[in-house]
Amino acid sequence: MIYILKLTALFFFFFLNSASADPVVGREAAAPYFSDESRPARVAGPRDHYMVLHIGKLVNSNAWNWGSSGREKDVGAATIGVTYRTGEWKGLTDTLIRLDFNEFDIKGEKPQKLSFLPMIMFPEASSEFPLYFGAGVGPGVFFNQVGGEAYLTLDYQLVVGMRFFNVFESVGFSVESGLKNHIQIGDDGQLNSAFFALGAVFTF
Repeated sequence: MIYILKLTALFFFFFLNSASADPVVGREAAAPYFSDESRPARVAGPRDHYMVLHIGKLVNSNAWNWGSSGREKDVGAATIGVTYRTGEWKGLTDTLIRLDFNEFDIKGEKPQKLSFLPMIMFPEASSEFPLYFGAGVGPGVFFNQVGGEAYLTLDYQLVVGMRFFNVFESVGFSVESGLKNHIQIGDDGQLNSAFFALGAVFTF
């Protein structure tokens, strides 16, 4: 009988002790579930870099003092290029390199030019925001040029576009428009041109 009383007293002691302990609730109880360690890793659009192969057309192209004095209209033809993302600057913009091959039509002649442009685009691709804006400036060199005209140019671009990553596994697409202008170095020729281009986006 005494043994049973001792077991009963011990049971009530543990029961009352556990009942008096305050349960952990509220923000403290939920904190472990919202810590950085418990969150799944965020998968960005491009993993580290991406490359765009784009093709389009120069439109509303006007040349001044190029091949002749005065203004020439609709001198732009095709534009083909590749844009490679090299990195990200302080979580604000992407840094990129763009190689552009452009063809023109000046009084029956077909000048062809390759441009090399360091560019910045924002917002950064890791934000996964589809709309972007960009600008770049760099040198250009003509492979074929109108007689008597300079072979070197200073090129500058202003662009706006939409990009969609990983539509088909690691391949997406882009749509871009803007301005592609140049000033010829060594003479007074220049070009002001708009463009429209479609591209395939590869992430890796």
